[in-house]
Amino acid sequence: MEVLNFLQLMVEKNASDLFFSVGAPVNVKIEGITHPLKMPALQPGEVKQMAYSVMNDKQRAEFEARLELNMSISASGMGRFRVNVFMQRGETGMVIRFIKSKIPPMADLGLPPVLEDLVMLKRGLVLVTGAGSGFGRETALLFAREGADIVAVDLHADTAKETARRCQQLGRSAWSRQVDVGDPAAMHALAEWVHQQLGAPDVVVNNAGIGLAGSFFDTTDADWDRLLRVNLGGVILGSRLFGQQMKDAKKPGHIVNVASMAAYTPSRTVAAYATTKAAVRMLSDCLRAELADDGVHVSTICPGFSITNITQTTRFVGRSAADEAEQQQKATRLYQRRNLRPEAIARAILSAVEHRRDDVPVGTEAHGARLLGRLSPTLLRRLARVELGA
Repeated sequence: MEVLNFLQLMVEKNASDLFFSVGAPVNVKIEGITHPLKMPALQPGEVKQMAYSVMNDKQRAEFEARLELNMSISASGMGRFRVNVFMQRGETGMVIRFIKSKIPPMADLGLPPVLEDLVMLKRGLVLVTGAGSGFGRETALLFAREGADIVAVDLHADTAKETARRCQQLGRSAWSRQVDVGDPAAMHALAEWVHQQLGAPDVVVNNAGIGLAGSFFDTTDADWDRLLRVNLGGVILGSRLFGQQMKDAKKPGHIVNVASMAAYTPSRTVAAYATTKAAVRMLSDCLRAELADDGVHVSTICPGFSITNITQTTRFVGRSAADEAEQQQKATRLYQRRNLRPEAIARAILSAVEHRRDDVPVGTEAHGARLLGRLSPTLLRRLARVELGA
């Protein structure tokens, strides 16, 4: 069986996906409904043979080492296709997605702006950093439910893979990548992989971050370096590398930078953390202005006290190990009582993309802090003197 014949069938049927699994006929998805083709079930080795026929030597070696491969292929006169090859119950499986080469200009469709953005999203590729848990995982899953393909990026390979697996269960293509967002070399490698294998993303959510609390004078050079490298450096790299891809592709796009309520609220207990989040907010404002002419929008998301595992991993500098653990538990209990779920932040991110929102506080406390900063900045600065968690 020739892969080219199946690609031709996709084009003729206006299909979006092909599914190859041993023990079943090839399945094709047309207008959201999956149909088996009238053909015998695929036998052991057949999917692997077809997959290898569209790989080069380097790709075959990568697949044999990692047992998973994501790539793109082009077929003359038909367009581009995304290909995901993986191991499934000891046999090779494969999913092929058609990337239509000729899409009518949005202006010709006569859609209102909100629906226009949504159409672009549903055909799009969404990359999320910090996707292994919390806001990141819920955001990836929500975008997958809305019809997007997902690149789940996280420092931990196992949690990134789990997020990608859950997105695949929703019927979307999804890939996982283990990356330290604060490592420029790793981020450049990620951007190159996305460019070569999948093309420029439609939406990038720079969500990865870490927490740190305590006195400014107990915050060491190493603490500052780590916090700036991840919380600000990761956003800078994600915005610059993928924003450039969007510009070069001359396509509408959206960058979402996740900051925090701390971007609005000075506090004696989180000087370093709040500084990084305020910097993310200002960076987003500047990028929004620069990218406006390119059709790329930039949103800042500022969540309040949301339940994630960041409270359990936040460092409390200047305290003993036992005292630090106690402070982590106090913070966790406070956030749990507030009960602002990660799903709420994910919905805010999706809404920001659909409606091209600029600065988005999430939660009553975040809205209140932003409003207080506008109406009475003097009072906000006085409240900063209160030692939270004391």
